[in-house]
Amino acid sequence: MSELKIEWRWKTKGQFHIGSGIGRVGYADSVLRSDGNGNIFIPGDAVKGAIREGAERLLHWLLPARSKDAPKLSFPDHPILEGIFAPKRYKPFYRFFPGKHHGADSMCPASTAIDNQTGVADDTTLRILETLAPGVEFDVSVTGEGGDWLPPDASHPVGGDKKLTSDQLDVLFLLAALLAVEAIGGKKGIGHGEVAVEGLTCKVDDTDILTTLLPNGKWKTALVEQLKGYTELGMEGGRQ
Repeated sequence: MSELKIEWRWKTKGQFHIGSGIGRVGYADSVLRSDGNGNIFIPGDAVKGAIREGAERLLHWLLPARSKDAPKLSFPDHPILEGIFAPKRYKPFYRFFPGKHHGADSMCPASTAIDNQTGVADDTTLRILETLAPGVEFDVSVTGEGGDWLPPDASHPVGGDKKLTSDQLDVLFLLAALLAVEAIGGKKGIGHGEVAVEGLTCKVDDTDILTTLLPNGKWKTALVEQLKGYTELGMEGGRQ
């Protein structure tokens, strides 16, 4: 059985924070999550959540009529989202692995709330937030099993006049969703967690399919139209 493997690096563009779930006195939020060796990492569920958010944004762009005011459900409400993030049995299955980094040093900037009456810092609200500095890189990967991702002739580009299979379009959608990720973590609202994608690769076993899915790394109009038609077909219940 063939295995799909997508690998990339997330490089932090600003301060970065992924909580550990363990509180500490004097801290505004949980400390950074780290393994038993002290290596800071991004949990797999946070990787999946960030890409899912990018996928939702992508879907709204491809399907403008899809209401942005629709209630956000924990379970995917589109067949393509379901196929990638909550697949049924006997369908391709995707695994989202933690982002790994070794030797990152954390920062601990302090902050405090301002007393509305006095206009000065409130000593009782002094907190510390443990973050990573900009420029830290995490190695991240997603694997897939049970799909037919390899083009019949991997030496020739697909797309354009050549139609992609549903599995290949799923991967193309997943790649686009990954590239649509702007930030990750629970502190996005205060400007933390912004990331950039670098070193993206996509292989089936040892065969590179990124260059066949995206010739010269370009999202050509015909390819985007295929992806748009695929998402519309899913909305109509015609996706198999």
